[in-house]
Amino acid sequence: MEFLEWVDKSKELLISLSGAEGIHASLQEEEANYGAVFTRDAVMAGIAGLLISDKQITKSFISTLQNLKKFQGEQGQIASNYTILGNEEDRISYGTLSPKIDSLTWYIIGVSLCLTEGHLVRDEWHDSITKTAQCLDALEYNNRNLIYVPQGGNWADEYVIEGYTLYDQVLRVWALNLASDVFNEPSWNTKSEAIKQSILVNYGSGHESGSEIYHKRLFAKQRKDECPYLYTSFTPSAYNSTFDLAAHALLGFILPLSSPVLLRSQQWINDTFLEKGLLPPAFYPTITEEDKSWDELSNFYLYSFKNKPNHYHNGGIWPIWLGWLGLSLTMQGEMVLLNKLKTLLTTQLDNFHFDEYLNGKTMEAGGTKNMAYSATGIIFLSQSGADKKLNKIFNIS
Repeated sequence: MEFLEWVDKSKELLISLSGAEGIHASLQEEEANYGAVFTRDAVMAGIAGLLISDKQITKSFISTLQNLKKFQGEQGQIASNYTILGNEEDRISYGTLSPKIDSLTWYIIGVSLCLTEGHLVRDEWHDSITKTAQCLDALEYNNRNLIYVPQGGNWADEYVIEGYTLYDQVLRVWALNLASDVFNEPSWNTKSEAIKQSILVNYGSGHESGSEIYHKRLFAKQRKDECPYLYTSFTPSAYNSTFDLAAHALLGFILPLSSPVLLRSQQWINDTFLEKGLLPPAFYPTITEEDKSWDELSNFYLYSFKNKPNHYHNGGIWPIWLGWLGLSLTMQGEMVLLNKLKTLLTTQLDNFHFDEYLNGKTMEAGGTKNMAYSATGIIFLSQSGADKKLNKIFNIS
């Protein structure tokens, strides 16, 4: 099947998942609560709807945001997922094994982008977004610009990563920057810039500034290593040098064109994967049974263990993050890398049913089928290269 046919099928799937309650995660409703509306899945799918100007997906996107506002917690919390049960009590989750911190940032991003496109009325959302931003400030707690995220506290909800996670800091920068523009709140942009500076100092970019160094002894130790990408996270006791594709794909939305940090990491992605005919996995390298973190990983799941080597978060290849990478490459004008990425994914879709991920070694599709996540990733890749449309929606200067 040609890539454009996959784009059409992706749109059809997202439309079929778009209901009055919001955009559902999958048609496989009986599997692991995937019939619910998940904040991050629905917001990303809604962004895809904005990019292709689809009225039905966008309408359901707005319903998602309205329900998330309705279910917002007293301290500003945003639900990880919800299920509307009609006359019965609605089922709302803010995270089962740990709180899902990225629900807050994806909510702000979703509302801000819908406002940018004129689909919402600003005054109706200002209080809710202010409350969400304040919740993020409270989670930061020590006024040092970074949020400590518990294990399982973001999209990689069964993977062994915790601490000051790069992914969540990047999302917060982007969310506050977008919200600052649409709500005319300069203080949010000021905070966004402060977080960005902390990222550039503390995650191995080569920047150095005494006032932003979070942990001076660890900082001095990690600077001896020449890592070609930014560290995934750090805790009070160690840095995690695993490569996080999601975090690096989203970096393109907060860093300027030709940023040395982006260029270096994108070159590493090309040299390590694309140039060798490989697709980059969600996290690299894969954790195996011989690794010291295997016991911890193998015990960390809610429904069933999914993170066998080269599966799921543990070395699996996720179309959603390939899609975000494609958009990021477009922002940076990296068309050669973008075309490699599109070609490589297209060649692996013969037996694809919008599964969550591809096995990082065999390319066999795995996980739940008919996922909004995967359809969204393909639409993102289809829109990559259309820089004028992207710049308009994402307000990239």
